[in-house]
Amino acid sequence: MSDDPTKSEPAARPAGKRAESLARLRRRVYETRLGGLFAVVVALLLAESLSSWLIVTRQPELKSLEPVFELGFHLAVILPTLFVLFVAPTLQSIGRRDAAERALRAEREDLARRVRERTAELEEANRLLREEAQARAAAQQAIEFQASLLGAVDEAVVATDGEGRVRYWNRFAEVLYGWEASEAEGRNLRDLVAVAPREGLPLDLSEIAGERAAWAGEVDTLGRGGARFPTYLSCSRLPGAAGGRLFVAVDLSEVREAEQARRESETKYSYLLERSPTGIFIFQDGRLVFVNPRLADLLGYTRDELLQADPLRVVHAEDQEMLLGIARDRLEGRPAPEEYECRLVAKSGEIRWVAMRNTLIRHAGRVATLGNVLDVTGRRLMEQRLHELSARLMTIQEEERRRVARDLHDSLGQKLTGIKFLVEAALGEPWPEERRGAMGQLRELVPVIQNVVEEVRSISTALRPSILDDLGLLPTIAWHVREFGRIHPGFTVEQRLAAAESDVPDELRTPIFRVLQEATTNVAKHSGASRMVVGLETAGGRLRLWVEDDGIGFRPDAPPADGRPAGVGMGSMRERTQLTGGVFSVRSAPGAGTTVTADWPLEPAVSA
Repeated sequence: MSDDPTKSEPAARPAGKRAESLARLRRRVYETRLGGLFAVVVALLLAESLSSWLIVTRQPELKSLEPVFELGFHLAVILPTLFVLFVAPTLQSIGRRDAAERALRAEREDLARRVRERTAELEEANRLLREEAQARAAAQQAIEFQASLLGAVDEAVVATDGEGRVRYWNRFAEVLYGWEASEAEGRNLRDLVAVAPREGLPLDLSEIAGERAAWAGEVDTLGRGGARFPTYLSCSRLPGAAGGRLFVAVDLSEVREAEQARRESETKYSYLLERSPTGIFIFQDGRLVFVNPRLADLLGYTRDELLQADPLRVVHAEDQEMLLGIARDRLEGRPAPEEYECRLVAKSGEIRWVAMRNTLIRHAGRVATLGNVLDVTGRRLMEQRLHELSARLMTIQEEERRRVARDLHDSLGQKLTGIKFLVEAALGEPWPEERRGAMGQLRELVPVIQNVVEEVRSISTALRPSILDDLGLLPTIAWHVREFGRIHPGFTVEQRLAAAESDVPDELRTPIFRVLQEATTNVAKHSGASRMVVGLETAGGRLRLWVEDDGIGFRPDAPPADGRPAGVGMGSMRERTQLTGGVFSVRSAPGAGTTVTADWPLEPAVSA
């Protein structure tokens, strides 16, 4: 063995650790119930093994009964021992512990109950304290608010004692009477303010109140410096003060000025209503509640007759439904025109065209309609006359076109054709040798003359196609579509002619052809389309023409681009349609093509 202490220390340390571990194990075994149980079980097992060994050693014939001895030993010794030493004490310990826990829980619940009760008592006390504090704060705020009201109201509030001395003088009293509160308090009120009836000498405030408990009325008040202004004054006794009074005054200067302005305004507007050049009425609850003299004169009734009569009595029968619908839409909040024209029937039976402009107002606290009526009968008659003149001018224009076209075709065209035949005949004759050079020039003249003949025929056809007079509208439309396809080969043109020639009145053939002519020209010039449909049909007692394309389209309601004036094509088609009693419309959108439609009623017949 080595004598080096550094080498012997490591060997000693594990032995010391093992000794400490065994000591701790022994303490656990002896100090804990589980350790005691372990020790007893080990001892019993050793006793059992020793007794079995002794019995078998001394009496080998009993070796076969060794399991029986072991079982009996277990039942008679080990189990009762374990029960007495460990199970019974453990059960008693558990019982005592459960009883202690139940007692502890009961004490804890009782303590919690007492804490809750005490907490509830404290919360109730706190609530009462809070409510009392809030009530005091609210009362203080109410007092402060009521006090501030007296200083904030636009009314002069003055309180006096039984001797008439000022005890309270609010801010507006300073403004109204001209005295500061510091100057007024303690002085007698009669030295500061005097009042007078609307017409009369000044009085003391105590005199106007007298012995009455309360008094109120309009008076003129005299303030500092003798300023006089109208007020509404109320006086009442102060509760709890012997002879004390409370005076409240409201300045009526602005009210008087407003009343004067209202009277002047009523006079002015009454003058305007009575002398207005337009008829004015108020319509409410299905009755006329006001009409001015101009409206009565226009219809030949007295104002009382109009106010007592049924309003529909003066409306033309054909316009009654329109007016009722407009009035109903306006009252129910739906969109309704504010301006429109209709016909009224005068007392004499004369029909008057009027332009109406209506709006909703409140009259006598309820909704009503205020209307302005302007007589436009003269303008309507002029428009009718202009309409007739325009139709007549169009008829004359078509007749002139027919005459010029006929003259071009029958006169100039035939003469040019004759010249062409003469030149061709001259070229067929024998010519002297010296004039053979002129024959070439004359021969070049023949195609020129032929071109002129074709041009005359085109001009004649454009002015008035003879096929329209000779064959009718449907063959003319078919011819026009063929010519359009020939001139514009890039177009696909489809015809949908569902109407018969007998369905087309004579007076509508020319307008329909002119609208078709203008519509197809617009398609060729502006649409950028590749396909066009031309249709003519009858439905619902109306004759309808339409031209549809698949072009670039446009916005019909948009202003002309670059500020340039709009083309005359649409206007010309619309005018021709309307002058002959039809309705013209355009449906289009960018990128969605265009459809031009014109339709006419077939009954009654339309005069051109």
